[in-house]
This record gives sequence, structure tokens and C-alpha cells, in this order.
Amino acid sequence: MRHFLYLSFLFLAWNPAFSDPPSRIALIVAVGQYPESSGWSSLGAANDLQLVRDALMQQRFPEENIAGLQDEVATKAGIVQAFRHHLINKARPGDIAVFHFSGHGQQVMDDNGDELDGFDEALVPYDSPQDFQPGIYEGERLLKDDELNALLIELRRKLGKEGQVLVLLDACHSGTATRGYAPARGSWRKMAPPPYLEKAQNNPPDTGQFQEEAEREAGKQAPLIAFFASAASQLNYEYRDEGGNSYGPLSYAFSKVFPTLERQVTYGSFFSRIKQEMAALAPRQAPRMEGPSELAVLGGYAAPAPQHLEVLRWYGPQTLIVDAGTLKGIHAGTAIRLFPSGTRDTAGVQPITRGVVSNAFPLISEVSLEGDIDEEAAAGAWGFVERQNYGSIRARLMVAPGAEALQPVLLSEAAAYAALQLVRSQPDIVLEEEEDENGHRKLLLRSRDDYVLWASPLEGKNPESLAEQAVKRCLAYAQAEFLRKLEMDNRFLEAEMELIPVTVKRENRKFVVDQKLPLSSKAGPDGVVRFREGESFIIRVTNRGVRPVYYSVLDVQADNQVQPLIPNPVCGLDAADYYIQPGQIQELNCIIDVYPPYGNEALKLIATEEPLELRRIISTRGEAAGSNNPFEQLFQSTFKDASRGPTTPSIPPSSAHVHSVLFRIVER
Repeated sequence: MRHFLYLSFLFLAWNPAFSDPPSRIALIVAVGQYPESSGWSSLGAANDLQLVRDALMQQRFPEENIAGLQDEVATKAGIVQAFRHHLINKARPGDIAVFHFSGHGQQVMDDNGDELDGFDEALVPYDSPQDFQPGIYEGERLLKDDELNALLIELRRKLGKEGQVLVLLDACHSGTATRGYAPARGSWRKMAPPPYLEKAQNNPPDTGQFQEEAEREAGKQAPLIAFFASAASQLNYEYRDEGGNSYGPLSYAFSKVFPTLERQVTYGSFFSRIKQEMAALAPRQAPRMEGPSELAVLGGYAAPAPQHLEVLRWYGPQTLIVDAGTLKGIHAGTAIRLFPSGTRDTAGVQPITRGVVSNAFPLISEVSLEGDIDEEAAAGAWGFVERQNYGSIRARLMVAPGAEALQPVLLSEAAAYAALQLVRSQPDIVLEEEEDENGHRKLLLRSRDDYVLWASPLEGKNPESLAEQAVKRCLAYAQAEFLRKLEMDNRFLEAEMELIPVTVKRENRKFVVDQKLPLSSKAGPDGVVRFREGESFIIRVTNRGVRPVYYSVLDVQADNQVQPLIPNPVCGLDAADYYIQPGQIQELNCIIDVYPPYGNEALKLIATEEPLELRRIISTRGEAAGSNNPFEQLFQSTFKDASRGPTTPSIPPSSAHVHSVLFRIVER
């Protein structure tokens, strides 16, 4: 029962009385188990509450100042009452206040004419059913943005101009109908009668949810910063971790980034990191922000979490619980060393003992030790990662009704791959059979968030060939998902890249850069950089570390295929040529042309102390001769064959530095 009890002692383990200004208060609302009669699906909102509470505490929010409201008590009246009691009534000038909502969102007809699109955005409390019923239920128990905004203005007035309000909404308000393979936090059903829906369908979209209704009081009330999980026109798909636990992607990303913020970091920088995290968790969404991006988070009093691990509980001479888990990149197989508390430099210091993470949960990990340790020594020990495991390569495939004829062949083909699991629910990928407008049948693979990964006509294809193609595509998907989420932070090798949009011209039988454009010229209305098909960019690399590095760039495409981008043979350079000294800036003269697939793309720059041969590994599907480079070994392991399981090797966290750049490819 250890994993059922860990939260209780996690929150009791650290509850210091911080006196640093400003004071911090928070209200977390999580509605995941709506009444069955409401029409709303169940969500993993309870998991969000746990993560967000812990993240706030790591940034010195006292536990007694964090109120949680969950499920049946989170009615509209309950939320309004809790907002007044825990935030407005407790607020003092200069304080920091956080309001977080995890649950469903919905659009409801505008009743005061202040919305361009004719709809108010609303949060769905526990007691609000999904469907509009004339004369019976017309959305009166929804918490509309106008009502929430009025509460926020009252709170901001109490906090004054030196205070801050941060709002996090892990819900969505609109979107299109989907097949429902992944839980989505919202509905395409709007709370309005049919005539109103028809009249409003051509209205222009709104650009902001929280309007400044009291501009005349500018400078007298606390600034408001709001983070949204998706645009109003998008569904907000839940993220599921390796253990099968579901979370809102904004809640998960916030909880991962917030404890690590440096002092004086701005909300703009904070949100950029959240967008980067969410691109791996929910790649089809466009999270957005409202409010002053230049403002310092927590009034400039953010404090990063310690770099060491602390022992939370001693379970015996060879079993410990430490205060980090999958949320911080600690997975089963991670090797740690224990030192006396206060040890800053571990070089040449003999550890008390070593251990390996046997079970990893989002917030904590269980460690099995090599040697015995008593309870007193464990209580004063600090842990440091020696070799880190970055998780498993895994994909869950479900065969949809109508495509069952292929299932026996799929089972036979997939049996050789430990990374691929056939399931009946909660899939990552779904195999469907579909008929086009001409009556031709085809097979499709869709991601759980409704992206078509692969399609093949059925006519003239034998089942064995189709099963082989489908399985290989699923394995490529699993690899790309792993790499999209891969992070490695080595300050000594800290290289980063930026994209420079360019126009090109033909000169002496080749294309060259004609003009460089500011990256801001490619920003869409949601702040995401967008390149249209046929446009081009070059890459600028800066070495901000203290050691010279070699670098490579991988492209994780929107369809979850992985391609090598740098080194690129078209540019006439090999791996050893991509080398940069500390403090140096390089602009590569290799022009990158943009082409489909459409969607969110992730470029991963990998900086190491020796050149990498990732293109060779990709071209041989992982069958190239082995390398002693730890990162190459990790990358090679993402190509799974019949003899390997889904677990990746553990490598020293100092092996590489990985920097990600995200953009979206759209049609011309």
C-alpha cells in the first residue's frame, strides 16, 4: 500500500514557516468525477490537484494557505464561496494569489453583448449538466468568464498594485467532435438553443477571456496573468503518464516548471517553458497567455528547487522514499548515490551507499539500496543522480470496431516487440477501417488526439504486409513520443539554437539567403511560431556553456516521425564540423525548407563533448555498430527489435545537453 499513502507524508514532510515577502495564497479547484447523469466524461483532475499543490509548496506557499476544492463540493456556489473565503477575504495588499481550475469547459450564449463571437467562455462546476434544455437548464450553474472576472477584479483591488494574481485554467471551451479515444476537457456542444447557434456561427472569434473592466483603476489593482491550456477553438486533451495516470497537460507542465524557476524570471519566460513542455504532452494544442509578460514571477521571489534529492521516509535498511519522481525525470532504473546532508561537491567523496530507483511515481520514488543504512543516517542524507533513466519506449494500440479482421495478424506481428502493447481501452494509437467517398476501403492509424499517422488502401494488400507496416509505424510513433519529451540539462554544455526565417534567391545555380526576417514576423495569434509550406529558415547556435561542444539537430515531425536535420549531407559538412567554442555564435549557411506534414514540429539540439553519428543510427534503424557515447547508446535503444524490452539504458545526466525549439507548419 505504499503508493496509496505517499502523498500524506509528502505534504507533512516539509511545512516550514516562510516569512519572506510577499505572502502567498491559492485555491485549487479540481472536478474530475462529474455525476453520471450530467453527460460529462470523467477526468484526471484529482491528480492535478496533488501535483499543483506540491508545486506551490515547493515555491514556498504554506500548506495552510492552499485550499483544495474537489468534485461534489466544487459546485458553482461552492467555488464562488471558496474564492471569497480563501482568496478575497484572506488577501492583503502586496500578496500573491493563485486560482487553478481543472475540469471541463464550455461555451454558453452571451447574455450581455460583450463577446464578439456571441459566446461566453465558462468553467463547468460539478452541478452543471452538458446539454441545453429550454426552460429546464440553460447554463445558470456554469461559472461564466464574466462572473469569474468580477471575482478576480474584487481580489485584485484588495491586493493592490504591488500584488499579483495568477490564473491557471486547465479546461477548454469549444473544439470539434472527435472519436473520444483521449479524454478531452470540453465539448463541441455549446450551451445555447439551436436558433442562437445558427445565428452565431459566422461571428468573429474573441481574442481575450478576461477583459479589463476597470481600466480607470489602472495602477491601483494587482496585475492579472492567466495561462490557458488551449485556444477557445481547441479541445484540451489529457496527458497519460507511463503508469497510466491522467493529468491535464497545463497542470502537469506547470507543476514541472514552477518549482525550478530562477529568481526574477518573467511570466513570459515562464510561459515559454510551459509551452515547450506542453508541446511534448499535447502537441496539437496551442496554450495561450494573457497579462503582462514582462512581470517577474512571484514578485521576483521565485526560488528554484534544490538540486539534490531528500529522503522522505525510511522503510528499512535497504529501502527509502525520496522526494522526486517522473515529474522531475526520475524513472525506474535511475542510479543514485547518498551523501551526508550539506555535501555540495561530491567529487572524490565516498558515498554512504548507492541505490537504484525500483518504483517511480510522479512526486516520489522508491529506492532499493546496495548497502544497509539506518534510519538516522537516512534522515540526514542527500541523494544525487549518478545515472539517469529517461523512461520507456512504449505505445498502446487499439483495434477499433470494424477493423477486427486484422487483429490476429497484428497480434502475431506485434508479439515480437515489447514496446508495443495491444489494448482494449486507453490507447495511444487506434487502427480503424474507413470507406472513402468512392467506396474504397482503407486502413488508418490515428493518434489518441485524432492525428492521422498512416493510411493504406485495403484492395490488393495482404494482411501480413499491412500488419507489418502498421506495427513499424506504431514503433516509430513510440520512439518519437519518447524523443519529443526527452530533456537533458548540462550547464557545462549549454548550447541553444534559434530559427531565423529567410527568403531565398537563386545565384550561380544554387539557392542562397536573400533576406533575414525577424522571428516575430512568423508568430501566430496564439504566439506560436508558424512557417508556411515552402518557406525557409536557417539555424543560429550559441554556446552559453563553459566547454566546447559538438552539436546535432533532430527533427520530431508532427506525424511523429524522427528525421536527422543536422549534420546534413546537402550542406557538405559531417558530424565533426558542427563544433562551437564557449561564447561563440554560429549561423549555419544550410537553408532548411519547410514542407508537410502539417502540425507542431519539435527540433532538438543535442550538445555533447564528442561528435554524434545519429544519421547513421537512423539510416540503419539502430543496427549500426555500437558506440561508447552514452547519448548514442540511449538514442540507439529507441529503435527496438525483438530481443529488447521497452526500457531504455540509464546514462550519466552529464552526457549531453538537449535544447528544444518548437514551431508549427501550416498550409500555404
